[in-house]
Amino acid sequence: VASFRLDECNRDGAFPIRFTPQLFFLVFLPPIIFASVYFMNTRSFFENFITIIIYAVIGTVWNAFALGFTLFGLSAANLMTSNLSIPSALLFGTINAAVDPVAVLAVFDEIHVNKL
Repeated sequence: VASFRLDECNRDGAFPIRFTPQLFFLVFLPPIIFASVYFMNTRSFFENFITIIIYAVIGTVWNAFALGFTLFGLSAANLMTSNLSIPSALLFGTINAAVDPVAVLAVFDEIHVNKL
């Protein structure tokens, strides 16, 4: 983790390093992925591979279409202030269909679901 002191600013008061998407994807994300894979129980992963694929792929696609068409139906029934086209509603569905797996795992850990 990079740390900065206030006297390390440029003359205009800006920090010499900016937090950009490139910095995140090239510096911060690889160690997070490496740590996740390093401490993963591979035996449990491969035993549950089909279930993981079903929930990850099929569940996400189903969720995207269900959310998109529900939003389009609400828009077509004039229950919303804006009228959405089917592509716009499906785009919104795909953006919101992916669930943060870290949050889901944290909730599952909190309620003690499927201790392997």
